Amino acid sequence: MKRIIQQLFVLSLILLSQTGYSQSPDEVVGKLMNEQKMFELRLKHQELSGQLNPMIDYFAQAMLAQSFNDPVNGIIAIDSLLNNKTYQQQLGLDNIAYLIYLKTGFLETLFRYKESSELLESFLADTKDLPINIDLRTSLQESLRINKILGTLPSTIISRPRKDTEIDLLIEKAGKGTALNIPCEINGINAIMCFDTGNPKYSLVTKQFANKYNIIAKVDSIPMQGVGAGFAKTGIADSLKIGDIVFYNPLFYIVDKISPVDSISIEAVLGSELLNAIGEIQIFPSEKRMVFPVKQTKSTLSECNLIMNNRHLFIRLNQDSDNILMHFDTGSSLSNMRNNYFILNKDYIEKVAVKDSMRLAGYGGIAHHQGYKMPKLDFTIDNVRFEMDSISVYPEDVLTQWNESGVFGADFIQKFDQVIINYNNMFIKVK
Repeated sequence: MKRIIQQLFVLSLILLSQTGYSQSPDEVVGKLMNEQKMFELRLKHQELSGQLNPMIDYFAQAMLAQSFNDPVNGIIAIDSLLNNKTYQQQLGLDNIAYLIYLKTGFLETLFRYKESSELLESFLADTKDLPINIDLRTSLQESLRINKILGTLPSTIISRPRKDTEIDLLIEKAGKGTALNIPCEINGINAIMCFDTGNPKYSLVTKQFANKYNIIAKVDSIPMQGVGAGFAKTGIADSLKIGDIVFYNPLFYIVDKISPVDSISIEAVLGSELLNAIGEIQIFPSEKRMVFPVKQTKSTLSECNLIMNNRHLFIRLNQDSDNILMHFDTGSSLSNMRNNYFILNKDYIEKVAVKDSMRLAGYGGIAHHQGYKMPKLDFTIDNVRFEMDSISVYPEDVLTQWNESGVFGADFIQKFDQVIINYNNMFIKVK
C-alpha cells in the first residue's frame, strides 16, 4: 500500500534531561523507545508504571498503541502531549509532526477520516513555513489529500449479531501452494475473496471486479507497493457481508489487475481493516470453517506475540531457541525465509539446502528470484512445536516489510487443527 514513514524521531531532548540519573526508569524506557524494542518496552512500561516522567510515559503509550493496535488509548496519549505547551517545547517540531502522523493513523483505523483530514489541514497550515522532515511532510500531505475526500463519504460501520458467526473456509490450490478463500456478499451479490492477513488496510480488488460488484471509485492516484509499484483508486460499496456480519460503506483499493499465481487468478483480497474490526478469528483448517466469536479468547500480557508495523502483522516466536519475527501473510500461498535469516545462517543454509528458483506474484507483477530450498525448519509458537517442510530461503532482500526473518503464509495455517488470531489483544494461539 502507500509508503509511510518508518523512522522514529529520537527523543534526544528527553533523554538529555535524564543523564544525571544512571539507569533511571526514564532512561530505561527511553532507550527501548529509541531502539523500537516494543515487546520489551511493553513489559518494562507496565513494570515502571508510576515512576516515569509523564511526557515519556505518554510518548511510550502512543508508540505502544501503534505497535499493539490500541488506537483509542493512542489518541488519548497523543492529545495529552499535544495539549501541553511545556511538552511541545521539549518535544520539538519533528516529534510533534510524528505524533500527528500517528494520530491520523489511529483515526483512520477507527474510520474517522473527516476528523483526520481536519487535524492534518490545521497542522500543515500552521507549519507551512517551518522546517519539518521532508518525507514526513510529504506523507502528511498525501494523507490529507486522500482523507479529505474519504471524510465526505459515509463512514464504515460494522453490524453483527450477539452470537458467534461461522462461515465456510475454502481451501483451494494456488500455484505450488494453496489459497484461503471465504464466501461473502458485496452489494448483495455473492462473491469469493482471499483471506489475507498481509493486506494491511482496505480490501483490494481488480477494476473488472469493482465494475461487476458496483464498487464506485472516489479517489485517484494512490501510490501502492507490492511485487512492483504503481497506483490505485479508492472505492466504496454500500455493503460487504461475511456470514451474518455486515460492513456498511466499506472501502476498497481498485487496481487494473492482480497478477495471477500460475493458473490461479486473484480478483479480490479481503482487507485486514475489516478483520481488525471483527476482533477475533478462529480458523479450523481440517474442518474448513471459520468462526468469529462474540466472546473473545482471554490472554495475558506475557502471552502477547503479535505486533504491528505500518499495519502489517508480525508473529514473535522461537526458531532454534532464538526469538524471531515472521510476517503473518495468509495471502502468500507458501511460507518462506527472507534475507535477514539468510545472512545470519548463510553457511548452514548453503551446506544443507538445494538451490531453487522462486516466483513471487501479486500486485505490481511477477518477480523471479534464485534462492534455496531448506528440507525443513523447526519453530515454536505458544509452546507448540511444529515443522515447516521444504521452505524457501531468499538470499536477496525481497519484499521485506520490517526486520522479519520470513513470512508465514497459508500453509502455516494448515499445520494446525485450530488457529486463533486476536487483533484486540494482539496474540495468536495454535492447537
